[in-house]
Amino acid sequence: APSSSPTPAARAAAGPAVEAAAAELAPAVEEERLVPRGTPRTPRAPRSRLQPPIVTPEVPWEGIVLRFAELSAGGLLDEDLASRLLRCLARGLPSDVGVGDVAEEGEKRIAAALRAIGSTLPFEKQKASTLAAWLGALARLRTALGAESWAALCARTAERSAALDEAAWGLSSAPMLVVVADCPDRCWDDVTGLLARAAAASAHQMGPMQLEMAAYACARLVRRP
Repeated sequence: APSSSPTPAARAAAGPAVEAAAAELAPAVEEERLVPRGTPRTPRAPRSRLQPPIVTPEVPWEGIVLRFAELSAGGLLDEDLASRLLRCLARGLPSDVGVGDVAEEGEKRIAAALRAIGSTLPFEKQKASTLAAWLGALARLRTALGAESWAALCARTAERSAALDEAAWGLSSAPMLVVVADCPDRCWDDVTGLLARAAAASAHQMGPMQLEMAAYACARLVRRP
């Protein structure tokens, strides 16, 4: 199978933009730092290990996700409602729902419905903020989606992303850069530099959370081998 790592040419092309964005973000990040240096962080156990079985009468995830898939396939969801629903699923479902030999049948149906949602949502028509919101939420569920479905989602998003300019990306470049940094794939080769330039250009408008996202992404990207 072909490697998902960026090619040397792509890294060379995107590198100056990423490094410039990181350099421009650094002073603002230091000024807006939310967590003092050295503050201990409590490690989190995987969500799927903390929660009871999710397919229960008290937690009707299966019905919710299946209906979401039906509405998506019928084109009956506007982009904002779809964004809110995806965020709810990303926060409420285990990232590996439906995966593994011990998965229950209801969990497997949820995973299949998630793949259907990803394949039917119209990524190709969306603005930058919607692309970042949709893919950012689905990135948390990429284990459940499976490698093939996730790769297809990234490719569709990358193609649409390249059609938007730096001004269109603006502040939405920060959350999208996080997805690019956390989920490396060659499909991002042509848009990483674009997103980094957009983040650098809009850094003066960012709040603390956006600054943290952009700085985190740039730090990962400049250290990528």
